Amino acid sequence: MDGFSVLAWRSRLASGEATPEDVARHYLEAIAARDPEIHAFLLVREEAREEARNLRVEDRQTLPFFGIPVALKDNFLTRGVRTTAGSRILETYVPPVDATAWKHLALGGAVLLGKTNLDEFAMGVSTETSAFGPTRNPWDLTRTAGGSSGGSAAAVAAGFTPLALGSDTGGSVRQPAAYTGIVGFKPTYGLISRFGLIHMAASLDTVGVLANTVADAAYTFVHISGSDHKDPTSFGKLPPAFANQLAEIQRLAYPARVERLHALLSRGFSGVKVALVREFLGDGVSPDVRIAIEAAARRMEELGAHVEVVSIPELKLASAVYAVVMTAEAASYLGRFDGVRFGLRVPAGDVDTLSTWTRSQGFGWEVKRRILFGTYVTLSESFVDLYERALRARRFLAIRLEALFADYDLLLGPTTPTTAPALGAAGDLDPVVELTQDLLTIPANLAGLPAVSVPAGRGSDGMPVGLQIVGPRYSDLDVLAFAFSWEEARPLEARPPFGGKIMELSSREGGNE
Repeated sequence: MDGFSVLAWRSRLASGEATPEDVARHYLEAIAARDPEIHAFLLVREEAREEARNLRVEDRQTLPFFGIPVALKDNFLTRGVRTTAGSRILETYVPPVDATAWKHLALGGAVLLGKTNLDEFAMGVSTETSAFGPTRNPWDLTRTAGGSSGGSAAAVAAGFTPLALGSDTGGSVRQPAAYTGIVGFKPTYGLISRFGLIHMAASLDTVGVLANTVADAAYTFVHISGSDHKDPTSFGKLPPAFANQLAEIQRLAYPARVERLHALLSRGFSGVKVALVREFLGDGVSPDVRIAIEAAARRMEELGAHVEVVSIPELKLASAVYAVVMTAEAASYLGRFDGVRFGLRVPAGDVDTLSTWTRSQGFGWEVKRRILFGTYVTLSESFVDLYERALRARRFLAIRLEALFADYDLLLGPTTPTTAPALGAAGDLDPVVELTQDLLTIPANLAGLPAVSVPAGRGSDGMPVGLQIVGPRYSDLDVLAFAFSWEEARPLEARPPFGGKIMELSSREGGNE
C-alpha cells in the first residue's frame, strides 16, 4: 500500500497513530515548501488545520473520510470559499452553496485543503489558459501537468494531497493523471452529481477522481456516487445488480467498507476479454507510448487475460463530433456570465455595453474562441448541417462501442499519444493540435462510458505513460477491478524527483510506511 494513500492515512487515523491535525499539517507544510514551483493551487486554506483539529475523536472509527485532506478543482462550488473556474470573470466570486460531490466528502469527515488550478472554465489541455498562470509537472518543471484538471493532478503527484476531485469533459481527469503518473477515474455519465460544478458542456461533463492508487479512486467513487434531485442528468434507475453492489458498499461504515471493496476489486485477469484498440495506437502515438502499452497487454495475457487487437474505424469521427457538441454547449452555458448576475461587472451606460465590456475583459482568448465557434454552430443557418449531424454521429459511435462490448469486457489503449509536452507546446495556440491531446479520451465522454488512466511505465524521457481502460456503461467497478489487478501486477510509479523531501518530512512525523 502507498504510504501516502487515502486508505493508508485512514488506517493510521483509526488506530490513533496520527491525528487529523497531523495529517493536515503534513500536507500544508508540503504545499508551502514546494507549490510556489508547481502552482497546483489557486487557494490554500490554512483553516484546514483548525477544522481537522475540531473533528470529533469518536468519529474516527466510522466516518469514511475522517481527517482525510482533499483538494478540489476550482470549478467546484464551495460555500464561503472563493471559486474562480480559472477565470478573471469569477476572480472574486464566493458561492453560497457546496457542490454535491464535495458535500458528500465533507459529511464523511474530509477536510478541504484548497482549490486547484485549471484551464479557464476547463477549456484547455495544459492549464495554460488559466487566468492565473499554468501548473508545472512535478516530474519536470519545464513540462505541462496536463489539463484541464492539471492542478488537481499535480497536487496529488507532488504529495500535496492524497486525493483530489476534477471534472472530465473530454479527458480532463485522465489526461493529466497520465502526464503526472497517478490514477484518474471518470465514471459512467450521471453516476456522480454535477450539482455545483461549473460546467463546460453539460452532456459531456462528469466529476472524476484523482488519487495515488486505484483502491483510493474506487473508495472515493463509491462514496460520492448517487442520485441527486438537484442534478437533472443524475441517473434514475440503475441496472439492479450494479445498484445493489453500490448500495451494499455504501451502507458499510469504515473499516468494513474497505474490506468489502477490496474483495470486489481483487478479481485478477483470468477470463477477462480485452480489446486492444488499433486506432488508439495509430498515427500520432509516440513509439515510447506504443511500446509501453503493448508490453502491458502482453503482461496481462501472461496473467490470464484474453487480449485481441480490434479496429474501430468510427473513432475517426470522435474529435470532430466532440468539437461541435462541446463548443455549442459551452457557448450556451457561458451566456449567463453577463456582468449582471455573477462575478466581474465593468460599468457602462447600458446593459448591452456592460455585458460586452464585462465579457471582453473577463474572458480569456480560449473561452472567446469557443464562444465564437459554438455560437456559429447553433446559428439557424448551420444548426442542421453541423449540430444535428454531430448528434447523429455521436449516437452512431455510442452504438458501435456498445456493440463491441457484446464480445469484449473492456477496451484498452494509451491515455495520451505522448508523454507530457513542454509548457508552451501543448497545443493551446492551435485547436487542431489541442484536440490530439484528448484524441484517445474523447470517445468515452461521447458515449458516457466509465474509464480510468493508470500508470504503465515511463517513456525514454523518464516521464510517465498512462494506460486507459474503458468499459460499458455501469461497469465502473469492473473497470476499477481490472485497473486494480494491473496495479497489483506492477509496482506503483515512483514519486517525482523531489518527492523524497516530502517523504523525509513524513518520516520525521512518524507517518511513513
